[in-house]
Amino acid sequence: MFSRTPIAGALALLLCASVQAAPTAPTVAAASLLSQSRGLPKEFEEHFFDVPLAVRVELDQQFLGEAMIVLGRDHRITLLEFTDTADSAFTPARRDTWQQILQQGMALGGCETGCPEQLLAVHYSLENSLVSILTQNVERDAATQRYYDQPEDGSLGLIINNQLNLNGGQDQDTGGRYGLTASSSIGNWSQAVNLQVSRFGGSDTKLYHAVHELYT
Repeated sequence: MFSRTPIAGALALLLCASVQAAPTAPTVAAASLLSQSRGLPKEFEEHFFDVPLAVRVELDQQFLGEAMIVLGRDHRITLLEFTDTADSAFTPARRDTWQQILQQGMALGGCETGCPEQLLAVHYSLENSLVSILTQNVERDAATQRYYDQPEDGSLGLIINNQLNLNGGQDQDTGGRYGLTASSSIGNWSQAVNLQVSRFGGSDTKLYHAVHELYT
């Protein structure tokens, strides 16, 4: 028998550990779906796998449609049909493409080989009844814009809100209050003013005023 050097022994142990660890990877990946089912009462767990489930399906964080799916204990998802797509911004052709892919059955988790339509991963959330499909498009800057850009040269506008209250009576001097609130924009600058002018009436003929806000 040949003698082993300390380095050779270490390499042998490392190789054995790698070989033993390799088959366990699918088990770790599949544990995600199984662990979610363990949170259910026992009488409901049997209705979690291999039965139709209603879910919301999102593609790159955008609504694709409401659907019926089947989950397998082998950590796979199979689409039965889309039931409601009225609020989806995707075209029917785009939805049909993913319907055909999902109806063939697909493993949950990250996609490593043979990934259709630039697929990155498929996830399922029991808590939210949500199927999330992520592709390489989710990382692109050309995503759907959800806001309006501000004008490059600024803007020009004025908003005014004013209020007038009057009071008085027979043989009484009229009193009242006038309030003005205004905001405006000129170019890239904004202005605002909030002031009030009042007079009590009667023997008090003094005019009072206050500026609560004034800036640009």
